[in-house]
Amino acid sequence: MLIVATIFIVFASMTVMNMLIGILCEVISSVAEEERAGILTENVHQKFEFVVASLDENCDGHVSYREFQGARWRIDHPQALRAFESLKVDPEIVVDFAQDWFLDEMGQPKSLNLQEFMDMVMDLRGGQNVTMKESSCG
Repeated sequence: MLIVATIFIVFASMTVMNMLIGILCEVISSVAEEERAGILTENVHQKFEFVVASLDENCDGHVSYREFQGARWRIDHPQALRAFESLKVDPEIVVDFAQDWFLDEMGQPKSLNLQEFMDMVMDLRGGQNVTMKESSCG
């Protein structure tokens, strides 16, 4: 019985150790993915500061629907197009969603600051996992 108990204890401790190593690897990969997303967000945020500043005609720090609808950002700012491409966001989709972003529930125009604009653009990235926020039907 001593041999069977020793074998059981060895296998049980090896199993627990393997589970802990798996959990540790999963945590490390999750943290690395969050760091990559944070770095991407920071880089794109720096690129979009210029884009939002160029869209902001009245220099109030916000972009309104009227300012966004001006087609000049697509023509005059290849940096904006490169910023969208680096995020894997189609600029035409941004234009399609602009009405939803810049109009409130009552249909009244509203303006967005840089952070709100960036959050909405980041939601349009390709290759994201679906979360409960996006998958809710109501």
